[in-house]
Amino acid sequence: MSLVMAWSLPAAAGNSGIVFSPNNLASGSYNDGGDTVSACDEHIYDGGGSVVTLRVRQPDGRWIAKPPVTAYYGNCNTEVRDVGLENAWLDIEVCETATGLCSRRSFSGS
Repeated sequence: MSLVMAWSLPAAAGNSGIVFSPNNLASGSYNDGGDTVSACDEHIYDGGGSVVTLRVRQPDGRWIAKPPVTAYYGNCNTEVRDVGLENAWLDIEVCETATGLCSRRSFSGS
């Protein structure tokens, strides 16, 4: 079972800003300019990593999850995740693999 902290903040130009997990062991972000999702493992010695999932709200209200981006061993990883819908609401979830704790932010895409 994971604890999810959720809040909704609008973000300029469809960028999520950096979202940290509850213990700050993982972080993630979305950048609309290159349609990229980044995952960072913020602590090399915790034995875990970061899993970042981007979800896109569809016109019918459903949320479609893109494949997750992962990072381990104190590294960051950035991958392309095309949203496919302009001005869609986006949701980014950042999870710590060591603890299962997650944070989530919803924001308006551009």
